[in-house]
Amino acid sequence: MSELKGRRSSIARALGNELGATIKTDYNGSHLALYFVECPLQEVLDAVTVVFHLLEFDPKHFREQRQRTPICLEWHKFVARCMTEENVGYRIDEDGGVHPVVDQEFDRNQAAAVAALQHPHLANALHSHEAAYRHFEAQHQDRKAAVRSIFETVEILAKLLCPAAPRLNHALIVGDLRAVCLPLMAQDPTEQRVLGSMFDSLDQWTTGLHNYRHGQGQPDPVAPSEQLTVWALSTGSAFARVLAECYAARAQA
Repeated sequence: MSELKGRRSSIARALGNELGATIKTDYNGSHLALYFVECPLQEVLDAVTVVFHLLEFDPKHFREQRQRTPICLEWHKFVARCMTEENVGYRIDEDGGVHPVVDQEFDRNQAAAVAALQHPHLANALHSHEAAYRHFEAQHQDRKAAVRSIFETVEILAKLLCPAAPRLNHALIVGDLRAVCLPLMAQDPTEQRVLGSMFDSLDQWTTGLHNYRHGQGQPDPVAPSEQLTVWALSTGSAFARVLAECYAARAQA
């Protein structure tokens, strides 16, 4: 990234303005390399995005520029390669944002749910689902908000399928929701019995996440761990996909 040498001063100023970073300087210029070595990982991740946006457009031709500059694309490529080679557990998106990497199954569950939520009547559920992952993937995670949003996604779908239901709870899941969904999911009695156990799992998922859904009787807020949040999002997306598919099947019928 030799092209960055001529921009060290502007990068140092941007990091100072955006992150409050203090970068040592001398007659050779700003010591950016030393800054990236010494600062905490979270600050490095924030700095990646700051540098990306600084390099994104050519300031001399900003009004005419519609494509990102070659140096910006090179920075993105360099950061993506470093994250892969060093296995830091993060990825850089196309807009320069940095997000945690979980695994392929996690990504597949998210993508499958998004695909199922494309029905025009499910925009509210899709919005909550996107918010859940946005809270989790933010550089400064809000895991409690992520869990609440994925719960809300499933609750919205359940109430669309059972409009008279005031909330997502045990009575709704093992009663009306199961009765509505099973005929839409399968006709074979054996398969219906197997699928019925999924609603027992949904019931337990719902009961467990109520601990974060409602206020906690503690003086300080307690967020779920990253491991628990990953489980809640992945399983919540799987439940959301099934309920969305049931809604679409009923609407089509």
